[in-house]
Amino acid sequence: MFAEIFVQQSLLIVLIAILLMATISNILHSQTELVKYILPANKANIGHEAPPEELTSKLLDYYGWHAIDAIPVLDIWKIFKVEPPLTSEGVLSGFLVLFFRVIIVAQSISLVREGLVLRKQSLEQPLAKSESEGV
Repeated sequence: MFAEIFVQQSLLIVLIAILLMATISNILHSQTELVKYILPANKANIGHEAPPEELTSKLLDYYGWHAIDAIPVLDIWKIFKVEPPLTSEGVLSGFLVLFFRVIIVAQSISLVREGLVLRKQSLEQPLAKSESEGV
């Protein structure tokens, strides 16, 4: 029960982080020259700046992409050959992604740690019951 609530809270934190970072990135992109987001080049275009009406949804996709990419070892996007929905320009945008990834990794470590603690507690409870019944 507690484990399910903890997993739900962890996912909620990741979703809030995606929304928060997409909002901050959108504001910085539209109000300053510090951060620029470019649509990836394909056969139809050479890669141009994301238009304002598409930017919000693309930024949500962008941070969602980074959330999944932050899962260690799996390399999900490399396996499926999926590129990020945007490319960023500017040092500040790199720091934003780094900060976001730190949040994701910290949450993942917390989730694993809590799972190990719950596992240890569940293994100790049967031992405590059998010792108390034997005494």
